[in-house]
Amino acid sequence: MKKLIFSLVALVSTSAFAIPVAPFNALTEGTLKSRRINTNGYDFEGIVKLSNCSGYWDRGYSCEIDNFVFRIKEGAWSWTDSIRYTASCDTIGGTSGSPLIAKGERRVIGINNTSNVNGEQCTLNNPCEVSENGAIFFQKGLRYGQQTFNVYTCLTLDFKFDLKLKSCELPK
Repeated sequence: MKKLIFSLVALVSTSAFAIPVAPFNALTEGTLKSRRINTNGYDFEGIVKLSNCSGYWDRGYSCEIDNFVFRIKEGAWSWTDSIRYTASCDTIGGTSGSPLIAKGERRVIGINNTSNVNGEQCTLNNPCEVSENGAIFFQKGLRYGQQTFNVYTCLTLDFKFDLKLKSCELPK
C-alpha cells in the first residue's frame, strides 16, 4: 500500500493526474444511507456509486459502498476507515490498486484493495473486519477499498510526502 500511496502522491504533486484525487473522507462527510456528501464542491446524493477501472484487466467495474469499516486486518497488514462494497461489486484478483472513481464526478476517492477469497479469518487474501471494540467479522466474498483522504494529511506545503508530519493520519 505504501508504494501505491507514493505513486499517488507523485502523480498529484506533478499534476499528471487526468482525474483529480478527492481529499475528503466519505465516512465523516455524510451518513451512509441518507447521504449528501459534499466533497469540496462536488455533491453525491444517495448511496455513493463508484467506478473501478482496472488497467491490468482493461475493464471497469460498477460498485456501491455498503459500509465503512473501522479496521481491516489481513495477515500482517491492517488498514483503517476502509470501504466495504455491496455484494454486487464483483472485482477480481488483479484489480488491486485500481482507482475508485466517484461515478459521474470523475474524482478518485479511494484505491481498490482486497477481498476475502476463501472465507478464512484475517489471513493473506482473507481480510477480516475489526470493530472499535475488537469484535471480528469475516465472510467469504467481501471486497474492500481504501480511502485516499488521509494521504493529503501527510503532504508538506510544497507537496512532498512526509509520514513524520504531526498532521499525518496514515498508519506508521
